[in-house]
Amino acid sequence: MNEPKRICAFYSRGPHFERMLEELRKRHPEAHITALIPPGYPEEALEDLADECISTGQAVYSLREPRSVWEVLLLIRRGGYDLIAVMFSSAKLSILARLTGIPLRYCHTPDGRFLPLRASIFRPAFRILYRSVHGRILYAYIRFVVHHRPIKNAP
Repeated sequence: MNEPKRICAFYSRGPHFERMLEELRKRHPEAHITALIPPGYPEEALEDLADECISTGQAVYSLREPRSVWEVLLLIRRGGYDLIAVMFSSAKLSILARLTGIPLRYCHTPDGRFLPLRASIFRPAFRILYRSVHGRILYAYIRFVVHHRPIKNAP
């Protein structure tokens, strides 16, 4: 496959964003690397690591606020990137990366590895749905136990 010309490094809160940028620069020295960062992130810390820093305009992206996710998605799609790198292999980031339409999607792990993100959008979406339903059932069970089970008298 051809060497990527434009790379998007998507920031997530965590200690290894700069390490991810360093590794991207080592692997793709000729590529134009854009760091997609939240407002208030110190751009001067990324001067030698990224060719460009773009603020997303939002500090938090939540699936409960589809508009915020949609705006970030459009921002990424307008960039014309060949590769996107995210910092965690979470379901939310996997889905976001898949929806960008960027052909090369990777996760940079805290231990320095780049792992390809799964091609399917259904597995991460199912994982989100499963965890949500499981959590609600567990909460309902705990609530039932706390409020409806009698407490036995201690001897």
